[in-house]
Amino acid sequence: MSVSYDNKDLKTSMFFIERQSRHIQEKPYAFRYAADVDIPKTNFDLKEHSGIAVTNIRDDIKNFTVEKNGFSIIEFEEEISYLEYFDSVEVDRYLRQLERVLQAHLRASMVRVFRHAVRQYWLIKLFPVYNDRDLDSTPEETARLIKGLYTEEADRLLGKRFQWIKCAEQHLSSLTAASF
Repeated sequence: MSVSYDNKDLKTSMFFIERQSRHIQEKPYAFRYAADVDIPKTNFDLKEHSGIAVTNIRDDIKNFTVEKNGFSIIEFEEEISYLEYFDSVEVDRYLRQLERVLQAHLRASMVRVFRHAVRQYWLIKLFPVYNDRDLDSTPEETARLIKGLYTEEADRLLGKRFQWIKCAEQHLSSLTAASF
């Protein structure tokens, strides 16, 4: 991987999953362990792309939107300590506040956190930035989850625009929600 610095932008190369016809029917995967049956450890190839501009966005956070960039950055002032993640009342309070902040930010009629996982404390010290690339969802998978969680309201909710949201937070290895 080569890195060069040009003007204010850092230029680099990155590896991305190469588009393959089999991914129309089968989602790309990679096992972190040997499968019990004769299944390949991965079903994709990586392809290097060069000349990718990486920019420091810290001074321009407000200009990034989900609609324009596919992500946005919000400041969430609520804090919860690592040990409080083991107190279900504190976690519930924290997640309800996060839902309200996301709902206002996304101008959604409703936001619900589906699941979260707490990172092991020693991993936070070793890897302060967490890559949760494996925690994506397809629209179909999200719809199935909504049907399972909201059986009575599912048809009404799925009749609206809905989206899967991944949140990055220091102590959480994953936090996924849907907005409607």
